[in-house]
Amino acid sequence: MDEQFLGEYLPALRNYDGSLHDIGYHTTAIVRGREHGALDLSTYPGLSRFHEISVHLPRHQFIVCLARGSYNIKPVIFVKGDWLTDFHLRHHCVFALFDAVGVREILASGVLSSERLLRLRSAVDEFADKQSSIALVSFADSILVKTSYQLGQYDHEIPYSYNPEAVIRIFPEIREIFRATLGLGVYACVAQGPNYYNEATLLHVSKQGHHVALNSLGLPFAELIAIDRAARAAIRDGVHPPRDLYMDKTFYNSLRLNWEFRRAERRKYIYQNPITRAPSHYFAEQFDTIAGALASEHQ
Repeated sequence: MDEQFLGEYLPALRNYDGSLHDIGYHTTAIVRGREHGALDLSTYPGLSRFHEISVHLPRHQFIVCLARGSYNIKPVIFVKGDWLTDFHLRHHCVFALFDAVGVREILASGVLSSERLLRLRSAVDEFADKQSSIALVSFADSILVKTSYQLGQYDHEIPYSYNPEAVIRIFPEIREIFRATLGLGVYACVAQGPNYYNEATLLHVSKQGHHVALNSLGLPFAELIAIDRAARAAIRDGVHPPRDLYMDKTFYNSLRLNWEFRRAERRKYIYQNPITRAPSHYFAEQFDTIAGALASEHQ
């Protein structure tokens, strides 16, 4: 809760006069641990889906934590208002890395011509030009997709714009681009996290066009690489068969899926978080299975 409500909240907590729950606005959070002078939090901003966001609360942004166990009043952490507003209004991002399958074989066969690569690039250009909220960067045999969202806040007009299903729904088009131009299949790794470059633009391109920046630092881009590496090792070791969709658990858990799809019964696999070095989990699924389980966009 914003520290501006502390002066009103503290006497109401002491007296417990019934007005306590009408004071201010709060963001639901769970404290997972403390590390390097910060609290590791999981917040849950969405009301219509299970949307978990990991965030670090630095010590210098922490004011006080108040609770009253005898009245079953849960702890409330008061933080500096600027930090809380920045968390709600900054841009968070979702990354998906689409990678072609079988490139080594066609390189060895000598059938990968410059003409086919130009057709691939043109097809990606055409697809990208139709997108208003998604940016694409292609390199080697991969396409990196980035989209961003904001959480919104009670005193601002910016809405909650999280829509992870958009990344899932573009999978068939990108798969068809690789099939039509190179005759190859694709798989995708998906992760999400904070965007430390707090800008509305998804990409930065220098004036002369010689530099392209993803406007992202640390997670979730590093998680993509870690998930991809873990999935390759798991396939090699026979832990799970090859799939075409690998999703970090926070992304997977936030998807709106039909009630008939038994999400909790799907097996998850361990990968090493590249930032915290703690074990995390990903889900290995077939795209057609997840796409078939997605709830209606209007549901």
